[in-house]
Amino acid sequence: MNFFQQFAALVKSGMTVYAALDNLAGRNANKNLAQTLREMAEAARQGSSISEVMAHYPRIYESHIVGMIRAGELGGFLDIVLGEIALNYEQNVALYKGSWMPKSLALQAYFMVPIVQPFFGSLFSSMDFAANMALYVKLVLFRNMPIAALVLLAVIVVGRSVQLPRYREWRDTMALKLPPFGELQRQASLSAFVRMLRKLYHAGVSPVFAWEAAMNTASNTVIRAKLGNAYAIMQNGGSLGDAFTATGLFDNGIEQTVITGQMSGQVVESLDQAAQFYQDKVEEYAEKSRKAMKRLGVMAMLVFGGIAMLIMAKTYFSGMFGFVERMFPEVYGGE
Repeated sequence: MNFFQQFAALVKSGMTVYAALDNLAGRNANKNLAQTLREMAEAARQGSSISEVMAHYPRIYESHIVGMIRAGELGGFLDIVLGEIALNYEQNVALYKGSWMPKSLALQAYFMVPIVQPFFGSLFSSMDFAANMALYVKLVLFRNMPIAALVLLAVIVVGRSVQLPRYREWRDTMALKLPPFGELQRQASLSAFVRMLRKLYHAGVSPVFAWEAAMNTASNTVIRAKLGNAYAIMQNGGSLGDAFTATGLFDNGIEQTVITGQMSGQVVESLDQAAQFYQDKVEEYAEKSRKAMKRLGVMAMLVFGGIAMLIMAKTYFSGMFGFVERMFPEVYGGE
């Protein structure tokens, strides 16, 4: 996010792409990112495409980001694209920053389980209260908490592994099945595609090349594939409206707007309306996603809290009856 913000600001100020990248590479603290910036600067100096360099580093630059840069180079509006990329990162960061509260609720409830599990078992282990508390602390600190931390670490490692590029298609397929997060991805992908298509049309890029460049800006690979399938229609001389309809992705009202725009010679204006429609949808589902994250946090707290309460109830009665059996065998045997 910081890189694209600075890159956009320098290019918009009138600095060449080469000079901007060379400047940023020299003062970027991230060594891996700085290395890619130096390679991109060299490509720009030689008149080559910086998007080609970015495509070699999929773990740093996601494919739809590379697609946006490539479209900006094609249409001659790289400065505008850089600003949009920076804005997209800002919005994503803002969305996930709001997840700190549900995450904290879930973590508190999760660690409640290993804390309460040995309590009553230790409390009823003997008549010596100090020894019982020492046993409880030992079990919590040296058995339960390490196990809980290892389980949590394993979940984090698996979660980060799934973020690797080779799992992108599987991840995107699963994401679309999770409302409202999947719907947010869908609307964001369609919004990015329509906005870029509009820019390319306005820049005078031919319909075929405009569709090809715009389809690669969709962040979800499943949606990108469907847009790619419709690309064949454009290659075979089909109309823009036919391609929109063939994807099966767009609202019927948007399809009709695009068809009308093409018939009336107002394609750019119709794409403007479509872009605004999907941008409104993105904002709507972003708000729904924020609320859903809060609900998930509360749900996790209730689930783990419920598990903790069940464990407390079970260990209380088993510990109490076990204590009676050990301390008063004659009473227990008489019953």
